[in-house]
Amino acid sequence: MTNEVPPCTRCHARGLRCTLDKNLQSLIDQDARYAIWKFLEHEEQTSNHTPSWKKSLEGQVIQLQNAVNVLLRHVEMPSLSSYNMHSSPDDLNHGDSQQSPTVAVDNDGDLSMEPTSRSIQPAALDSDIFTPPMNSLYEVTKLRALRNLGENPLQRDSLNVMETDFISRGVISYQKGQELFQYFCSRLDHFLYGIMCPHQTLNDARQSSTLLTVSVCAVAALHDPACSEIFESCHREYLNLVASTMFSRARCLDDLRALVIGAFWLSNISWTLSGHAIRIATSLNYHQAFSKAIEGSTEHYEKAQIWYILYIVDHHSSILYGRPPILHEQEALRQWDSFTKCGLATEADVRISSQVSLYLITSRLYEMFGGETTRPIPAPIINQLRVFNVELDNWCMYWSNRLQKHKVLGDFPHGGMLLHYHFAKIHVCSYAFRGLRVDTTQEISSELKENAIIAISSAMSILDLVVSRPDLSNSLVGMHIYFHTMIAFTALFLIKVTTNFPSLVPVDAEQVFGLIERIICALKGLRAAKQHLGYHIGEGLEKLLQASREGQRRANGHLHSDPAFDSGEVIGEVAGGASPTDFFSSLDFFDLVQFPSGAASQPMFLPGLYQ
Repeated sequence: MTNEVPPCTRCHARGLRCTLDKNLQSLIDQDARYAIWKFLEHEEQTSNHTPSWKKSLEGQVIQLQNAVNVLLRHVEMPSLSSYNMHSSPDDLNHGDSQQSPTVAVDNDGDLSMEPTSRSIQPAALDSDIFTPPMNSLYEVTKLRALRNLGENPLQRDSLNVMETDFISRGVISYQKGQELFQYFCSRLDHFLYGIMCPHQTLNDARQSSTLLTVSVCAVAALHDPACSEIFESCHREYLNLVASTMFSRARCLDDLRALVIGAFWLSNISWTLSGHAIRIATSLNYHQAFSKAIEGSTEHYEKAQIWYILYIVDHHSSILYGRPPILHEQEALRQWDSFTKCGLATEADVRISSQVSLYLITSRLYEMFGGETTRPIPAPIINQLRVFNVELDNWCMYWSNRLQKHKVLGDFPHGGMLLHYHFAKIHVCSYAFRGLRVDTTQEISSELKENAIIAISSAMSILDLVVSRPDLSNSLVGMHIYFHTMIAFTALFLIKVTTNFPSLVPVDAEQVFGLIERIICALKGLRAAKQHLGYHIGEGLEKLLQASREGQRRANGHLHSDPAFDSGEVIGEVAGGASPTDFFSSLDFFDLVQFPSGAASQPMFLPGLYQ
């Protein structure tokens, strides 16, 4: 270095900038790179032809490109030339699990409290006076986070979505994705009225919504005995996608369908998904789609269908958990008959409307009797149970002749309707047991005893229907978790009543136990992935039945009864007015939601959406 002014002699010879704060290791690395560069330059200058190492490298690159293009054509994906040459490996590794948050933050105005422009320009006032206050707040402040963006505000690059989705990243193969997609569309979707996956091909679904595609694959894998590991992978991917898009304001109808599918079949997260789906649908004004739907708008017709299904989801959830519903009665729901008669309506809408009309009846039950499971029903309103029973009987008679045989599910719509009828009856009549202790059995009123008899009769009918009707027994793989939960509720209800209240209503214990044994055999014989809820219910009921029989043998031998069925137990905690999921607290022999590690651990159960 001359006069201590850079560059020094070494850097000047190499044409480098002279930096005074470089450490020794950086100088060594720089010298090594310079030596390699000079060697390669010398090789090219002293040779009249391309160096052998370069020829070999070029040949290997061309060979690799050809192989990749063959694979891309095989899975019907774009050629290699359409990919960004400057993408980093991290972009491909993280794929769509990182994509959604980026889209949500970068493209839809994010959630920041920044105005849509740095200076709010004076503008003409909105002429509409009757608007939600939040719209007025946005009109005043112009804060971008307050905008109601409506549906699908982003123009998604469908090609880019496919390039980075879970199939492209190898979570599952394209061939397996095709098989799962076809299985869902050809069978499972019909349990959900055949409207959850409207796409003809797997790639169509992938281009529309990664969330919908992975939900379809996860649920299909859950119902395939050879796909337990694939289910774990898809389930984990689904959880990641839902979590990453929780605060996204860019949503479309297919994303909403994906949440409904998860709420319908994935027991460990169904409660969370249903609430999330209801909030999204409300923010997109699906609750206002009815009037335009019956006028013939296809777009609003699809939204109205989803809104009806969300109402069913919510009210099944209310029954299962003993919690107040989120959605309440509104004009669009009371007009279900007009919806079935609009020009766009199909047989699926008849099935949907039958469910809506049922829960317009049962929703009043919670409002009238509340959710405190240990308090007996007040005497002045006991007769209201009879009113509910009459309404349910009329409902069953009305819909028995309206539900047609299904091209895929056979007589399941009618058989399912009968199950829902008895589910509702046992739900209503089991209130007779609420807060009832064994030592107060003799004090039960005639009205409550009447309802107790009906509850036991409906419970026996439920189990008999499931094991005796092929359209129902063959649908145990495919049914929504609401059905499985209510079957478990019914079986344990009968075990408890037979064991704790033998003098309340004459019940043939061996007949009850024999019917429960047939249910256990049916559930344990299911052909599905090992995570399927039916297996766990079958195993748990088997152990509870064994404990109950042992308790009866001890009682007949004047021995102490089993602690699990102690005479001091409050039957109302597992019967009248209690949520069916409370029954699962007794099934402590197994994990009802044995989903892959990393999934939510708390058991979640959500409503059935079909007949």
